[in-house]
Amino acid sequence: MDTKFKVDELKKFFAVQSEILNKIEKIAPLCTDITSREDITGFSYDGYDGSICIRVYSSDCGNDAYWFPLEYLAMDDEEILKAEKKKAEKAKREIEREKLKEKKAKEKAERKEYERLKKKYEGS
Repeated sequence: MDTKFKVDELKKFFAVQSEILNKIEKIAPLCTDITSREDITGFSYDGYDGSICIRVYSSDCGNDAYWFPLEYLAMDDEEILKAEKKKAEKAKREIEREKLKEKKAKEKAERKEYERLKKKYEGS
């Protein structure tokens, strides 16, 4: 069975879709790496992870895409920038944590090798 839409429903849908696209065009530079040489060709909602996918095209690189959280569409610029800063700080802390973990693992391996060599040459 085909669903019939009323003309008023369709007009409202496309008006809202246009408003969403305008918002995306405004906030994309705040929360993605989109450049002025890229044109937004479409967008979609990923219900699986709750993000908005922006499809873009540039004559330099062809097609590409960017993602940001759906919630950003309900935020003002200041809130988005604050959320992006928080996300960047969290990523930085995670990188620092990984570096520390790697450093400790390397130190542990070096200590183990030192103990092995020490035992080997003390026994000689």
